[in-house]
Amino acid sequence: MFSIKNLDEIGVHFRTDKSSIDHNFLNFYDGFISPLRNRKIKLLEIGVLNGKSLKVWEAYFPDADIVGADIVPASKRFEGGRTSIEIVDQSNLEDLVRLGAKYGPFDVVIEDGSHMWEHQITSLRTLFPFVKDGGYYIAEDLQTNFGDRYSHYRGVASISFVEYVKKLVDFRVGDEEVSIDTEEDAFLRTYGRSIDLIAFAKRACLIKKKLRPAVRTETINNQIAPVTSTAGVQASIYAHARNSGDVYSPEGYVNLGAFYPIQGFEIISPGRYLEYCAKISDGQWTDWFAEGEFIGSRSEMITFVGIAVRVRADLRHQFRAEALCLFDGCSEVVRVDDGERFEDKNGGNLYGLQISIQAA
Repeated sequence: MFSIKNLDEIGVHFRTDKSSIDHNFLNFYDGFISPLRNRKIKLLEIGVLNGKSLKVWEAYFPDADIVGADIVPASKRFEGGRTSIEIVDQSNLEDLVRLGAKYGPFDVVIEDGSHMWEHQITSLRTLFPFVKDGGYYIAEDLQTNFGDRYSHYRGVASISFVEYVKKLVDFRVGDEEVSIDTEEDAFLRTYGRSIDLIAFAKRACLIKKKLRPAVRTETINNQIAPVTSTAGVQASIYAHARNSGDVYSPEGYVNLGAFYPIQGFEIISPGRYLEYCAKISDGQWTDWFAEGEFIGSRSEMITFVGIAVRVRADLRHQFRAEALCLFDGCSEVVRVDDGERFEDKNGGNLYGLQISIQAA
């Protein structure tokens, strides 16, 4: 019924105030979260109220697991199908941590709870670590931080949510020009350099998470094979390896050894040439990911048993991609051509990946 409708049209159908009927949040969100629409994602919404927005998320994300959290026990009546309801006190750290640990990590978190400043800040600090890399944290009804609403929603907070996020903006926009080493707030210090973007709209804020992996020095990253690129294009790889952690390789290869299988990665080239997908150890191939998107996990116990890399359709007349791979089920280097899907017939884990971009 909703396969061709955009997010706001679905919101209008269910009469939620997030739609253009009132706040017009959904048109703002759609530009960011639409690539997630047909993926199997996890979405958390703090604040259930009349359940209308939960229906919107179920309709817009047909394969998503939806979690609604509210302090009102009667909210349980909206549970069913792909939607779970948890009774949670937004001001209680234990409740929020249990919620994140039980259902996370999340692709999208929407905070639409009490609107009290301290609750908004506490929810961001506590739940943002449960947002997946590349995922979104959204805070709504931020007009409560201003004007006549100030006295009602300030509570015991010394700073509003918007003022708190402005500190995050300083670290993100100012980057290395703004010192982060002396910041006492652990959240700001942790994520001040690990935000992809912060977007504000009328009454709302959207934050996209983007971890900056650290270079591991305790293990040696080995090139798989010499590569001569006739295109002169150099890709970089961010990867997460089991038993080691995050690895950054500007040279375009990750190979720490068979003891360190790759659990997640993203590829970046100067021209954003590539797309990639992988076969997870549970037997499923992922969707194709655009360059710069992280595929896999930094927390779940998964590995890859297959991989494919290709040049974007509009550039295939100029370039081709090649992946050199090491699987612990193969004794030799596997060379995977542009667009080819290779999977190790022995079910071996991918532990070495090297990307080459050549002229077509």
